[in-house]
Amino acid sequence: MKIFFALFFILSVSATTLYSQSISGKVIDGTYSEPLIGANVKVVDENFGAVTDLDGSFTVSGLKPGSYDLEFTYIGFQTLIVRSIRVNTGEVTRVDVVLQEEGIETEEITIEATFNLANENALLVEQKNASKIQDGISEQQIRRAPDAAASDVLKRVIGVNIVGDKFVYVRGTTDRYSLTTLNGLTIPSLEPDRKSFSFDLIPSNLLENIIIAKTFSADQPGNFSGGLVQVTTKDFPDQFSMGYSVSSGYNTQTTGNLFRSYNAGEKKFLFINLGLDDGTRKLPGVIPNERVLNTNFSNQQLKEFGRSFVNDWGQNTSNAPLNAGFQLSI
Repeated sequence: MKIFFALFFILSVSATTLYSQSISGKVIDGTYSEPLIGANVKVVDENFGAVTDLDGSFTVSGLKPGSYDLEFTYIGFQTLIVRSIRVNTGEVTRVDVVLQEEGIETEEITIEATFNLANENALLVEQKNASKIQDGISEQQIRRAPDAAASDVLKRVIGVNIVGDKFVYVRGTTDRYSLTTLNGLTIPSLEPDRKSFSFDLIPSNLLENIIIAKTFSADQPGNFSGGLVQVTTKDFPDQFSMGYSVSSGYNTQTTGNLFRSYNAGEKKFLFINLGLDDGTRKLPGVIPNERVLNTNFSNQQLKEFGRSFVNDWGQNTSNAPLNAGFQLSI
């Protein structure tokens, strides 16, 4: 384990050091709080810069460590200069700016863009303007909660119940009446006898938002009657990131109390079943390779075969530990 964590530490330090420093951020319209597409971002006294994309985001890369001034310009908006932006080695400096309109009139400009639904306010506006009944939760809300997996996040959505810590019931209907999409693509169930997707498989820190449609619309699949769970994950990060979280829980009915178990021949680590056999489940060495039939072996041999198996039917008694969880993301 020491070697394992040492390797992770070396990889994280190396990746952070090798990552080129840059300045990134968003340019927002100060009147309507919408992203400005195609705004010019120029490094003062230099011959390079960047242009904002459909989300109003920009990245000025290839910078040396030091202090820079950025000039933001856009047609019909006042020019803004942000001075003394400090850029450190191997880091991405975040700069978000708001441009105000100028008091002049120009030709009509039509800009079409989509909301960044990782924002709580944008998700509420999307929900208000939607032609169907829907609810959801954004990345901004997810960050404020200690949830480790998507199944924990969905517990906070109105009209949604989580069964078995991973299956979604929308509006009281069972999982067979729900449908799940991941970034717009339908994902199948991982259970042979259930239709619902196992939401405990998706870490919460990879989510941008989860939107649940409770009625039909022409742009969505129609093979559900309870709800359509639309999971959207984050885009590629701006820089190398590594994070971990540790959680624990206490149950007044079980924690610290006695409970019974048995030796199932399973390898465990920190009370976690690794799904590996410790060797006690293997056939004893006296069992022959060919099929055992009464006509091939004597009664004494058959008794020896039966007695060679592990005869441990006893129970073990121990104290129930704290609930615990560990999550590592890179």
